[in-house]
Amino acid sequence: MRRFIYKVLCAGACCGLYISCTNVSLNETGETPVIPYDKIEPNSPALKDNYISPYEYVEWVKNPEHNLNRTKEINEFTFTLLNKPLDYIISIDQRKESITGSEYTKLKNEFGDLMYFDFTIEAAKAPTELLKYKVSGEAEYQRRVTYFSYEMQKDFSLIDDLDTLPCILFHYERTYDIVPYGKVLLGFNPLKNISGKTFEFMYHDKVFNNGYIKFTIRKSDLENIPKLKTV
Repeated sequence: MRRFIYKVLCAGACCGLYISCTNVSLNETGETPVIPYDKIEPNSPALKDNYISPYEYVEWVKNPEHNLNRTKEINEFTFTLLNKPLDYIISIDQRKESITGSEYTKLKNEFGDLMYFDFTIEAAKAPTELLKYKVSGEAEYQRRVTYFSYEMQKDFSLIDDLDTLPCILFHYERTYDIVPYGKVLLGFNPLKNISGKTFEFMYHDKVFNNGYIKFTIRKSDLENIPKLKTV
């Protein structure tokens, strides 16, 4: 089971070729646009009746107008939160144009019912690697590596009216000097309080001193989403 959970966390980490054709979530500069939460219309319940292909599903989820791919700019940093529904994870994991019903059922059972997210931190002026941004020396760099690899997990949480849930699955995707951002892959137990309309995703930034980074998520936006078409 742990092997399949790791596959879920890493789904999308090494599949840039599959999703590189997705352009609905990008602006003219090739970046994900920042859309304020209160400017995003709630997803329609009618979406639950739609069945779309794996490629279309990836496009749909990554489109920020559907509130599953959120970006927030604070100081010189950009924070991006991607909620990964199970059908999105299955689409990324399989990387093919169609998925059979039996394949879908098998993968759904294996991946379970956790809530999965990608969380990305990018510094606008980072030279190559995020962890080297304005670092004072090798000792501080190594402290950052240790924090991102082993300690960062405890600074993520989901907050509902009645619950505060810790991150139970964590993977830091270290890229060294390849890209100027850092990505962590997260898994949480499902929230139990279903009466509230929203909940908060929270990260306490202790490395770059941006304080508490919060994303408000409507539960209806997680419920009113299309289904993956199978053959």
